[in-house]
Amino acid sequence: MKCKLQFMLEDIKAAANARNKMLLASIHNENICFLAKPGTNLGELHEANVFDKSDSINQGITGIYTGAGLGLLAGMVALAFPPWYVDTHWLVILAITTVFGAICWMLLMAIIGGSLFNSDLNAFKSRIEKGEVMMFVTVPFYKVKEIRKILDGLKKSK
Repeated sequence: MKCKLQFMLEDIKAAANARNKMLLASIHNENICFLAKPGTNLGELHEANVFDKSDSINQGITGIYTGAGLGLLAGMVALAFPPWYVDTHWLVILAITTVFGAICWMLLMAIIGGSLFNSDLNAFKSRIEKGEVMMFVTVPFYKVKEIRKILDGLKKSK
């Protein structure tokens, strides 16, 4: 099982130093990414992907629930006007409209969420806008303590 850890770092220089410490701790470079304010040159540091920095996942989940509810409602409306599906069982109609609604709304909301800042990171948004950098590290569960110890050591050395 892998865990995604988040750390706030003072600036790009601190982020590069932290990345080097992660590499020395045998963390692969593709498991380390950074989020900084728009327009910041990260240099060799990997930028966070769209799922980390946007609200696509949260909005997609919201879209599933909204779409399923609207699809179920559309199925009930369709059942009220039966001429076109006389031989189809009513549960099949409700299942199809519910699943179709959930999928369509999930995709729509995920696309919209791609342009929104990640709501899970709202507490850090002002710090990121001031120039701090957020580091995401994806590590196996058994390495979490080691990684936290390394980053705590970086903070204490300053």
